Amino acid sequence: MTGYELEESDRFTILLSAWFHDTGFNAGYIKNHETQSIKIATDFLTQYQESDDVISPVTACIAATRMPQKPLTIPEMIICDADLFHLGTDDFPAMTELLRQEFQQYFGKIFPKEDWDNHNIDFLTKHRYFTTYCQTKLESRKVEWIKVLGQQRPG
Repeated sequence: MTGYELEESDRFTILLSAWFHDTGFNAGYIKNHETQSIKIATDFLTQYQESDDVISPVTACIAATRMPQKPLTIPEMIICDADLFHLGTDDFPAMTELLRQEFQQYFGKIFPKEDWDNHNIDFLTKHRYFTTYCQTKLESRKVEWIKVLGQQRPG
């Protein structure tokens, strides 16, 4: 089985978490953007008088996306896998190039291709998917990207 039977409250948590998990970037934060994302989500949900029964699992999902990811619940696992879904898809090269450009712009530093490839090999090697779906459908493609990046190394 690759899917999960989720309660409506869990689906709502995942949806809200997906909306808010990277909003901290928009506030100008890269490092620890999850902390700012949690604040934005909490402020928004409090403004609309949501209870702690809604806010707490949403903020836990957002916190779980912090590297290294350490999800404890099924919704946290799902949001973590959604956040890095592209690692096991054909979109990986385009997405990682956009990320490299974003980092260069933010940090004002050039990341040579070899350094960037080595960073990605390390990241992909340490990364793990948490849901059965992603383990089944994406892990093998992610491993292929590690091999491709390794073959591009000089010498």
